[in-house]
Amino acid sequence: MENGEVKDISFHSESITISSGNEYSIDEISSEINVEIIGTATSSTIVFEGSVNNSWIAIMAQNLTTLAYASQTTGKNEIWQVNLTGLSGFRCRIARIGGGNLSVSGRVWLSLEDIVSRGLNNKPTNTNITVKAMGVIVDDNVSEIDFTGENVGVTKVADGKVNVEILPYTHPDTHPPSMIVQDANNRFTTDEEKAIWSAKSDFDGDYDSLNNKPLDVSSEVIDARGAYNSLNERINSLVLGEPQPIASDSSIVVASNGTPYNGAEFQNAMNQLSTSGGGTIKLVGKHYLTQSINIKSNIHIIGMGNAIITGASSLKPFVCSKSDEVKSVIIENITFDRTYQNELEFIEGITITRCNFLNITGNGIGWLRGCKNVKINKNLINVTLGNGSMGIKVEGTAAGNSDNILITENIVMNTFDNGLAVRAINNSIHNIVISNNVIVNAGKAGIKLTIEVASALGVEVKRATISGNIINGWGKNQQEDAISANCYLADCIYENVTITGNSMETNDNVLQRNYIGVSRGNKVTISNNIGIGKTGWSGIFLERTTNAIIDGNYIEGASQDNNLNHGGIGLLQESNNNIVSNNNIKNCRRSGITIYKSNRNLVTNNKCFDDQAVKTQTYGIEENDNGGSPNYSKNNIFGGNYCYDNVIANYLISNRSQQYNNY
Repeated sequence: MENGEVKDISFHSESITISSGNEYSIDEISSEINVEIIGTATSSTIVFEGSVNNSWIAIMAQNLTTLAYASQTTGKNEIWQVNLTGLSGFRCRIARIGGGNLSVSGRVWLSLEDIVSRGLNNKPTNTNITVKAMGVIVDDNVSEIDFTGENVGVTKVADGKVNVEILPYTHPDTHPPSMIVQDANNRFTTDEEKAIWSAKSDFDGDYDSLNNKPLDVSSEVIDARGAYNSLNERINSLVLGEPQPIASDSSIVVASNGTPYNGAEFQNAMNQLSTSGGGTIKLVGKHYLTQSINIKSNIHIIGMGNAIITGASSLKPFVCSKSDEVKSVIIENITFDRTYQNELEFIEGITITRCNFLNITGNGIGWLRGCKNVKINKNLINVTLGNGSMGIKVEGTAAGNSDNILITENIVMNTFDNGLAVRAINNSIHNIVISNNVIVNAGKAGIKLTIEVASALGVEVKRATISGNIINGWGKNQQEDAISANCYLADCIYENVTITGNSMETNDNVLQRNYIGVSRGNKVTISNNIGIGKTGWSGIFLERTTNAIIDGNYIEGASQDNNLNHGGIGLLQESNNNIVSNNNIKNCRRSGITIYKSNRNLVTNNKCFDDQAVKTQTYGIEENDNGGSPNYSKNNIFGGNYCYDNVIANYLISNRSQQYNNY
């Protein structure tokens, strides 16, 4: 081989082979190539290069033996793999060779579809295709090619035609021993071992992890693996709508100097733009309204600079009703000061962003009823006045579902009632994300996602995520949960709700209820939350909730009322088939984890302890028999937990349940 030789890649039916030579080029038809280097040369350097924008540059390859990456090699008897994505060409350039010969070859495997496509693209229109065992040969003697079906096979037909179809891959029903890693007897594992392992991994067998012997448990042992959807599956299933873009670039400036007026100029601009296809109202100055503005479709209201809307404490600045059939509204960069609440009903597509709501009588951001495709983000709500006044309030009503709700990055402070509430009342709510909000000093709950008492049967809350919120102080006017995820009415559906990554800290002057409370839920995930400070009930409280996962939470100082049924984590009143795992719980008043009148729960790998100078946590994990046999729990499994330094005992577990490897 002499320096300066260049040989192109030749494409064959099954693979692509690079001949020996100094420079080897291929096109972009495949995404990977394996390059093999063999020979007797005592010294050599081979550089891997790719073509980008008609320029050759060094690229990284991976040694398939050492798994190391490099742009060149001096070795021999090696195989390197190169990712060709984004390259228009590839070559191996031999920069140096001495003391012998060197051969470099490459192979790229193509799908049958690529082979057929490439063969057709590189041949004249008149093409005959015949099939061989591993590929396609292209010759030039047929007048027409017909492609049929979604699968590929090639068959000659009359009049010089061929039909081409792609044959699907069929996975074999059985596999020969040569296809798997096996022992000398061609066995992967014994049938008995496989049965034991399968039972353990699904949590539905009756095997003790210590010795693989059957346990004396009923056939109702928890089937937890199939009882819930994963967090990623739930989040990916959320389909959040956005308001449709405003159809027109038209805009009208509406200015005011703070003198009270009836809003006629504002309303006229709204009507004019909406009638002509929509547009933007640019609000300038301070608007002291004496009458409400009726919101219309396809309108963007944006404050220019420090735009303010104010008025009497009974004034509703913006209103619309179901009969208005409003669509596509954006309210942006406006300060609402000392007014009553906005009342916006049945809007399909509404965004409220970067607004301030100060000293509002009623609900701060407004009362949104029956709206769909709602986005509320980056607003400030500070002080709501009057009984029932919340920072943000979204409701489903009897006249229609309120679906696709996104509430994110808002700051809510000093509310008389809940900081933020999404409530189903007589109709359902689906697809909700409440994330990255900051809530300070809420009068009742910090965040409430509930089916209310007044709801009709069959109302649903489904597919919701509450994540990354910070709640500091709640329940100052009435004991509530920092995050309340409750169904207050039986025969309704509350499921596929994820509560994750939230931080909650109590106000020491108020004995609040729970960090997180869930009632009548199904398939609820509570993970990686932090709760610090005294609560009157539990840290995480489940009542009549099934198929839930409580995993990876940190809880400190909960259940200060010392109620027998409360704990850092409490499963009560027929909360069955749940998983409680990997939680860190300390310094509670009663127990780290308590289970009362609940069955078939798996409690594993939790840490429950008391590190206070004066210890208060009575038990690490407790299965509570309060009230006698009607309230007994049974068939729970406790394993791999670590409890220490509790006042009376680390574990109080009945013989109706199973335990193993607890420390």
